Amino acid sequence: MRRNRSRILRKVEKQSKRNFILTVAGTILIIIAIFKLGIPLLAQIGQSNIQTQSDKPSFIQPPQLDPLPIATNSATIKISGLAITDKEIEVFVGNSLVNTIKSDHVGKFEIASLKLNSGQNLIKARTRDNDNTSDFSPEQTVIFDDTGPMLEVTNPTSNQSFAGGENTVEVRGKTDVDSTVTVNDFRAIVDSEGKFSYLFKLTNGENIINIKSLDPAGNETSLERKVNFSP
Repeated sequence: MRRNRSRILRKVEKQSKRNFILTVAGTILIIIAIFKLGIPLLAQIGQSNIQTQSDKPSFIQPPQLDPLPIATNSATIKISGLAITDKEIEVFVGNSLVNTIKSDHVGKFEIASLKLNSGQNLIKARTRDNDNTSDFSPEQTVIFDDTGPMLEVTNPTSNQSFAGGENTVEVRGKTDVDSTVTVNDFRAIVDSEGKFSYLFKLTNGENIINIKSLDPAGNETSLERKVNFSP
C-alpha cells in the first residue's frame, strides 16, 4: 500500500513539475510576443496620434474691424482694424475677396480706399497664416447711396400770399423715411411715413423758405418756397 502511495506521489510531483514548466514557457512566450508585437504597435499608435495632432490646424484669432458707417454717399470707404501681428488680412465684400493687406508689428491694418458696390455691401475680414485661415470677423453692412432723397412740399405753394390774421404758415410735405428735414435750418417733425410739418413764422413782405431733406448716406435734396405776408 505504501508502494502505491509513493507511486501516486511521484506521479503527482511529476505532473506538477510538467505544469510548472509549461506555465513558465507560456509566460516567456507571451512576454516575447508582447515585445515583438505590442511595443511596435503601441509606438505606431502613438506616432499616429502625434501625426493627427500635427495635421490639425492651430487656431487663428480672427481680425476685428473698426465700426463702419451704416450708409455713405461715397463710392469708397476706409477699412481699418486690429489682428495678429505681421499676418495677411483678407477683406471681403459679400463672398468676393477684394483686398489683401498685412498687419503691422502691433497688429494694426488699414485700407485707405475700398471700393463699394451700389446698394448694400456686406463687409468682413479674416486672417491668413500660410495655408490656414481664421474665422471671419463679424459682418458689417454699409449702404452706398449717392441719390438724393425724395422731397415734396405740399404747403405753402410758391409765391403764395398771406394777409392779416396769424403771421405763421405750416410747412408740410413728404420725404423718404429715415431722412431728416429742416426748414431754414430748423428741424421739422417727420413721422414714420415720411410726412413732415413745421410751423414757420412770417415777416412782413417777402419770405424765402428753404426746405432740405438729408438721408442717412449724406445725400441732400432742397426746395425753395417764396411767400408774401402783409399784416
